[in-house]
Amino acid sequence: MARRQARRSPLPRVAAAAALAMGAVVVRELARPRPDERARLIDWAAVRRTALRASGETGPTHLVFSAADLGRQYDEMAEQLRPWIGEALGVDMYTEPFPRFQVVDRRDWVDVNIELFQNLLRPVLRVEEMVPASALTDIGRAGLSRYLGVLLGFLSQRVLGQYDPVLLATDAAGPTALYLVEPNIERWEANASVPSTAVRQWLVLHECTHAWQFEAHPWLREHMNGLIRELIANRVFTAEKPSGLEVLRALTIGARSQWAAVNQIQAVMSLLEGFSNFMMRRVGRAHLEHFDVIDEEFQRRQGRRNPAERAFFKITGLDLKMQQYVLGERFCDSVLEAAGMPALMRVWDSPEVLPTLAEIRDPHLWVARTAQVGAKAVAKSG
Repeated sequence: MARRQARRSPLPRVAAAAALAMGAVVVRELARPRPDERARLIDWAAVRRTALRASGETGPTHLVFSAADLGRQYDEMAEQLRPWIGEALGVDMYTEPFPRFQVVDRRDWVDVNIELFQNLLRPVLRVEEMVPASALTDIGRAGLSRYLGVLLGFLSQRVLGQYDPVLLATDAAGPTALYLVEPNIERWEANASVPSTAVRQWLVLHECTHAWQFEAHPWLREHMNGLIRELIANRVFTAEKPSGLEVLRALTIGARSQWAAVNQIQAVMSLLEGFSNFMMRRVGRAHLEHFDVIDEEFQRRQGRRNPAERAFFKITGLDLKMQQYVLGERFCDSVLEAAGMPALMRVWDSPEVLPTLAEIRDPHLWVARTAQVGAKAVAKSG
């Protein structure tokens, strides 16, 4: 009898209602706007402090004295590789020189990428003009700033090279650039069983292929800019007076066009990264000494992650980035086998010929589609 009465007691429901009411009061207080103060969504100084701590570098490195000389050596190496890249592509190389290599340490790499993030997020951060500051926005800023800082610090210890195509550039943006993170290369080199020149040729080849993709095909940069603008709902954030509902949707679930842009960006990035790996192996097997050993050691490096690192890759989405290399290279290999190098090179003709995400996953769909397009073009011209 006593147990039955206990089950019917209203106390648990009263306690739950009280907790909800208290929670509502707390949220309301946290969200209370501070008059005449705009919200800041990211604290870039905090991002930098967190990233530098996580980079493992406590101060300037030896590159203060040697970076310029190393950069010139890498530039010379790139020019030596140019004929081999053209041979592997089966086309005449464009005549402009590759962008200059900039040799950086991890701290410099962090600064380069903070500037890159600031450029890409500038349209989104216009929402700061629409949102009043509050304790709630302070909490959000602290969390987002820490996330970006930890992510950049983690990557600064692992990235070997990077090509910056200067996407969403402003008038003040600098030229495109190639970066090599020398401390990470030196650490990998110390554990490699091949001469350092071969390791560095291998890395330069990958980054120069990225440069060729954008420098020889100017339409690619603008196509990527358009996709990124769509992804960040640029039409919302650059409008004179977007509605609160439009802003909320763009920042949370996203519009249909944003989801389409995500798929297209994934497809293009898979192609870019996979094609660079494809070229590394194509040129490497033909011309680079010790290529098979370098390739094997790099694959082993990629797979040698402890449980904490694997969890970090999963949580941050970096595992999806790594999948882009695999899917994109598999796409290139399959197209080469099915239709030959001239057919694969068509991916660089125009945005309309770029593979979709479904075609990246099933390359025969792309081969069939582009063959039909080519046949129609021939019939029309005849």
